[in-house]
Amino acid sequence: MKRAGPLLAAVGLAVAYAVLHRLGRTYGSTAQERADNFNLPQHLVIPLFQRSYVWDEIDQWLPLWQDVRRLAELRLTDSYSSATHFLGAVVVQAQDNQTGNLPARNVIDGQQRLTTLQLLMDAAGFGVGGAGP
Repeated sequence: MKRAGPLLAAVGLAVAYAVLHRLGRTYGSTAQERADNFNLPQHLVIPLFQRSYVWDEIDQWLPLWQDVRRLAELRLTDSYSSATHFLGAVVVQAQDNQTGNLPARNVIDGQQRLTTLQLLMDAAGFGVGGAGP
């Protein structure tokens, strides 16, 4: 099995960083609360009233991939780069939680972006880690 190169590994890290850093800025009242909301285990739920996944390659995937790749290449050449990507707003609503369960949140806005980024991170992890045992 061919292993992914450093660009794919950097892409996975850049995507994870963008999600945690950008989303965390708009959630909670202090920097620590915002970071905790995205670093702690949780269950994000896409409510049934949300539309199906409709992103396509030309209109959404390609521009996002170009931005992620640009940021990853900047990070590879300059680890102190302050280049950013505006991911857009993600709106979540807390659900009642039973003791012992992961906190659950309904995704009200941003489900297409979150789903796409999850797929991208899964593909990057697959490429870096290989396929199975």
